[in-house]
Amino acid sequence: MCKYPDDSREGRNIKEYLVSGVAYLRHAYPFQFDILFPWSYLALSKADPSLDITNLVKSNAFFDSFKYDTFLKVRDLSAWASCLAPHPAHELWGLKNILTLFDYAQTQ
Repeated sequence: MCKYPDDSREGRNIKEYLVSGVAYLRHAYPFQFDILFPWSYLALSKADPSLDITNLVKSNAFFDSFKYDTFLKVRDLSAWASCLAPHPAHELWGLKNILTLFDYAQTQ
């Protein structure tokens, strides 16, 4: 239901609260996949560690590559439209950025 919310009460709540929450989080925290997942996990799907996790279409492709013996549901892109605008690459934070910041903080 989350990927394709209908017009039921639950579906309307998803559109109003979940989608708007995801839209805020993706704007406030533009991360790459390597911050959230270890390299070994990313290698299972041959994912690019610098993949923009805020890119909903590419994130879907990544997670859909793991076939959990279930059917795959297509995402209603119109319901999730507020989450589709791409971030400029220079705004994305990857593991390299975080480690550089950590190393700098250790020297201060």
